[in-house]
Amino acid sequence: MKNLTENHKQEFENQIRTLSTKDESKVLKEIIGEIAKLKKIHEKNNSNKMENLINNAEFLHKMLLEKDFPMMESTKKWIIFGLGYLISDIDLIPDIIPKIGYNDDALVLQWVIYMIDDDINKYNKYLKAKNIATKGSILRDLLLGSGDNEIILVPGFLREPHEDNNYKHWLKKIRDTHNFYSQSGIGIVEWNLDHLKEFTKTMRIIDHELTLKPIYNTEKFATEWFQLKKEFALIGQAIARDIAKIHENYPSKEIIVISFNVGNYAVDQAINSLPEGTISRYYSFGGATYSTEMPYENYRKLNKVYNFFSTNDYALKFIFDNFEKDQKPVGLTPLVNPKTINVENFNVSADIKNHYEYKYKISDLLRI
Repeated sequence: MKNLTENHKQEFENQIRTLSTKDESKVLKEIIGEIAKLKKIHEKNNSNKMENLINNAEFLHKMLLEKDFPMMESTKKWIIFGLGYLISDIDLIPDIIPKIGYNDDALVLQWVIYMIDDDINKYNKYLKAKNIATKGSILRDLLLGSGDNEIILVPGFLREPHEDNNYKHWLKKIRDTHNFYSQSGIGIVEWNLDHLKEFTKTMRIIDHELTLKPIYNTEKFATEWFQLKKEFALIGQAIARDIAKIHENYPSKEIIVISFNVGNYAVDQAINSLPEGTISRYYSFGGATYSTEMPYENYRKLNKVYNFFSTNDYALKFIFDNFEKDQKPVGLTPLVNPKTINVENFNVSADIKNHYEYKYKISDLLRI
């Protein structure tokens, strides 16, 4: 048996639609034992096919167990089906047949992996974020400097790899037009969002004042939005490590952090774990976090926090109206906290007519 037939696939897809939490529990209970059995078979009869089957089964099992990884219900069902087929006694080819008994299991798992390929890419990116949270660097030098301050740029979902030249252009403009930043070194957080296809596609079409409802996959968008928040919370740990290193090497240098939209999640995490006085100034543009998530007491570690918000930020309105019910992001409203006297809010609605205008007008806004 070299391929699954279309009839097989149709039958399996029908089964997938009927899977329940009972099926998930059965898979989680039995899959470890099944993988152990496969490994014993592999020890006796070493083969690439069996090794690939074991690796695929272990990967899908790990993905299913990752509770903090946002996953669509349909994706979870595909994984449960694939692992469930592996532990089932009812196969297209009985497992007891020597050499070929697990061919159908291998084909089914390969098919499942093919069908959830986008989700696997997202999962691998999530694992990368988890890894970088504990080791490695997330910052890349964008412009070298020799002055008394260092700027750390956290672009959030405005970040796209091909935009480096745009960032360099307006960051040079900042240095040219503001004496305070004229010799600043500028580092940028390296994290693209190519894996969040539904989110980035939808963001590009909703950032305007028209009330037309975009055509998009609601569940996929929501899942990707929650993954984005989790990734940036993890990235914040790496940012903190990088900032701590800069502070250690240049203790007299003032560190200035500028973040956009969901970049706030990363900066909040960094502020939470850094000692007082490490970051001097924090500029938040169109912050995607809401006030109850902002670590106010930790903001007292900073000399000054500047919150820029616009009521014309249609991208944030779309996200929070549809996926963050009863919450208001600081990118739409002032950041208010009577205990924190070092927070200053700027309503820039007259200048910012949509979410993406921040990156084009940041130089002028920083003059405030």
